[in-house]
Amino acid sequence: MSQTPPRFCQQCGTPLEPGQRFCSNCGTTADFSAANPTERPPDQASAADSAVPPPPPPPPADLYTQPAQPSMYAQPPSYTQYPPPAPPPAQGYQQAPVYAAPQKDSSKSVLGQIGCGVLAIILVVLLICGALGYFGWQFIVSNAQTSSTPGSNSTANNSNTGSNQGSQKILATAQINQTVKYSDIDITILNVQQAQSFADDNSTQSGIVRLNTREQNASSRNAGYLYSEVARLILPDKSAVAPANTQKYTGPAPSTNQTNWWDFPISTNVKISDLTLQLGKDSEAQMDIPLTGKADVSQYQPRTSHPNVQTQYQGLTWTVTDATLSWSGDGKQADKGMRYVTITLKIDNPSSRDFNAYWGDYLRLKAGDTTSAPTTDATIPLSIPAGSSGKTGTASFLMPEGNTSYTLIFLGNTTTGVSQASVNFQI
Repeated sequence: MSQTPPRFCQQCGTPLEPGQRFCSNCGTTADFSAANPTERPPDQASAADSAVPPPPPPPPADLYTQPAQPSMYAQPPSYTQYPPPAPPPAQGYQQAPVYAAPQKDSSKSVLGQIGCGVLAIILVVLLICGALGYFGWQFIVSNAQTSSTPGSNSTANNSNTGSNQGSQKILATAQINQTVKYSDIDITILNVQQAQSFADDNSTQSGIVRLNTREQNASSRNAGYLYSEVARLILPDKSAVAPANTQKYTGPAPSTNQTNWWDFPISTNVKISDLTLQLGKDSEAQMDIPLTGKADVSQYQPRTSHPNVQTQYQGLTWTVTDATLSWSGDGKQADKGMRYVTITLKIDNPSSRDFNAYWGDYLRLKAGDTTSAPTTDATIPLSIPAGSSGKTGTASFLMPEGNTSYTLIFLGNTTTGVSQASVNFQI
């Protein structure tokens, strides 16, 4: 009976025990098919046994010697010839087995990539927050600087020469506090300031004279003008300078008031007291106010008298209770060489007939050689019932300047038999 030939490791030649699956030296998997070879005839087996000498014993396993890596393409040993034993490893060289070789930890690579991504996101967020914080701080600083400069409430400025306001230096200040009525708007010139520039004015001019004003509209009409068209500063050489900028470009809305400033580009070599403010277009009744703080502006103020004179017209009693001479009326400035004369009438109708008529058809005002019809803003009632009393209304007329005596005329009509009436008064 033949004996099962001994098995050796395909990689290092170490003898294998029956049923052993792995080499005890290098860890290579044993070939199970090689453990059951085809049985050879007895004569061939004995010849092979006698022909092949037994392999030399393997080198003693060193405790720290590691077997070489098994080859993926190693071929199983021949059934007729045993593989020669593997040569001993070179001195000083130790090869680690497959199971002893350190394996690369892929989880660390993944975690490293994730960590880099998170770090990049954090850096981007920090950059965005930093940019937002920087621009927010600039916005706050800009607003703080703007609010510290004199704006619409420039009326609180003092009259100190060479004072500082915000980032600007006020070279001179003159207190005026005088009021004139232009286009039915009361304009008070509070003070005048002089500086190289003002922080709240985006003008590129070097040398600015600023008028700080308070403006009131007591009427029910909108201001129909622009300050850039109606305001001028007259220099000592009689040249006129228009405002380069204004805080409010026109007068206040009906029944309101506002503070304002007007900036004129004028050299700082010109003294404020040498300047004159002119209000009104060339086609209007112009008002000149020297900026000395001591100018006589009484000539520009409305003058009112109380004639209380009356006449009879178409069976009604008409009484002129008040008469006012002014430079403006109906929400407009008077034309050049003209003035507004506004009368207030009290009307009593003791008759038994209603009075129905349009005031533009029967009222006229005469001064010298000029006779004028009422302007469009008269408030005389169109109907005065029979037996009524105390009805009132006003009518305005544009009359030549320089007059003090006037005649209110009630026109007659020869066709209807209405007689003309009149009443005289003075302002």
